[in-house]
Amino acid sequence: MNKEDFTKIGRIVKVNKKTANITVISDFTLPDSIEQSKILFIEIDGGLVPFFVIEASLRGDNSLVVMLEDYHLPEKALKLVGCKVYIKIEEIYDSEDEFLFYPQLIGFKVIDKDKGEVGVVKEVSESMHQILLTVMKGKKEILIPLAEEFITKVNRHKKELFMVLPDGLIDL
Repeated sequence: MNKEDFTKIGRIVKVNKKTANITVISDFTLPDSIEQSKILFIEIDGGLVPFFVIEASLRGDNSLVVMLEDYHLPEKALKLVGCKVYIKIEEIYDSEDEFLFYPQLIGFKVIDKDKGEVGVVKEVSESMHQILLTVMKGKKEILIPLAEEFITKVNRHKKELFMVLPDGLIDL
């Protein structure tokens, strides 16, 4: 298993003491399709261990409640609290070019229609329902709002994000 084929979706923060369901909290809005995932990968001792999902449901934008196969006892599930949870990257895409889970944009090259290469995404943050990309151009940080109307294409294989940015945005 190559860790580059996975993306972190969050961390296990608690276990229901009656049902043994685990709660995963993410720093980002989780896609609805995550409820259909059959396997989650939990990082244990530095490795990703597959866990089969019996049932999963979103609670709000960034919380996922999961029942795992063979983890029906709360005492057993409690050992997973604090562990990072991953999913295969291919499970978070709707199609070949459409992007659903924003943290995966880290490391992507941002290319503007008029200005050409802007820089590389260093960080993705979400606040007040606004997604911001922190793009590095040399030593300069550029903040770019991730708005659907700015995106023209995403090539996840080449790690390229093509955009049409408003005049002056990258000149600030």
